[in-house]
Amino acid sequence: MSYVDDEEKLRIRPYHDFDHKCNNPFPPNMCKGLIIERMQASLALEGNKKRMIYLGEEGGDFLPSLMLKEQDFVMPRKDFLVLKLMNKNHQLVKAEIHGWTDGVMTLQVISRVLAYFTDRDPP
Repeated sequence: MSYVDDEEKLRIRPYHDFDHKCNNPFPPNMCKGLIIERMQASLALEGNKKRMIYLGEEGGDFLPSLMLKEQDFVMPRKDFLVLKLMNKNHQLVKAEIHGWTDGVMTLQVISRVLAYFTDRDPP
């Protein structure tokens, strides 16, 4: 989280407290699993009518991707660690997997996913 203070200096703070007790061995300033948990709780209050799309590249994106549900989408970057981990442990991944290599491909995949549900979901 960041903000500009009274002296017009940019201040950057951790996204949440360090005591979130995440087992992921990556920097504790932003536990992606905790963020997904909070988003899912918020979506549950809305009746779980929305889906999540999660993009990731590195090993720190693997555990959060396991928290996604069947109606969600995970987009691991091809030839990066997170996709290798998903391929090794595919039975643990509930979300639909769509790989990507660059920004153009990311936009194409997201556009297809959105078009699919725009045609199917009632307003």
